[in-house]
Amino acid sequence: LYWASSHLVIVRPINELVTHALSIVLKTLNYASANYFFFDEIKNEFHLLAAVEADGLSEVAFAELKRRLVFRLGEERGLVGLVGQTRQTLILPDPLNDPRWLPIDKTIGSALFVPVLYEEQLLGVAGFFCNEPDMFKGNHVRDVKTLINNLAISIENARLYAAQKNYANQLEQQVATRTAELVDALERAQAADKIKSQFVSDINHELRTPLSNIKLYLGLLD
Repeated sequence: LYWASSHLVIVRPINELVTHALSIVLKTLNYASANYFFFDEIKNEFHLLAAVEADGLSEVAFAELKRRLVFRLGEERGLVGLVGQTRQTLILPDPLNDPRWLPIDKTIGSALFVPVLYEEQLLGVAGFFCNEPDMFKGNHVRDVKTLINNLAISIENARLYAAQKNYANQLEQQVATRTAELVDALERAQAADKIKSQFVSDINHELRTPLSNIKLYLGLLD
């Protein structure tokens, strides 16, 4: 728990942050797999952000899980949406006998779902799975919930950092765009000044000879 939490203070992309935390839990507590669903407030949906397995998970398998596992807030199917709505930890000692369970992996013998909250704001739902039945109780549940609380703080910090960085990038882009506009305006002004100077020079050249003749004839007439 200390090892996982101490590494959460490092600012990194949210998916890497969550994957790191889930991986530490699997290695430390010998769970079979774990996943994290982030909550989309606009769509009221949960989407798979990270998934880890003790035996490893290929990119193709992860992409397929992301496509299949999307849950609505309050939806009982898959239990993620239900946990998100109730905001209560849910333990399944024998998930294969629960009609709400999605039997994607039939080797799972017990499951634990924990809502991820930051100051009453729902960020997502984390799930942990073991091959043996009735594995989630006592210190394991307490430690996982403690880690999830720390993870929620780190996720919020990462979100704020990403938002600040995005704002800085937007501001930098606006400054670059405005600078380019000013440079373009300066170049156009310089071009206009050059045209004006060339025009005056041309007029001066074209009028010099006839004016000289006019001046000569006026002198003769005088």
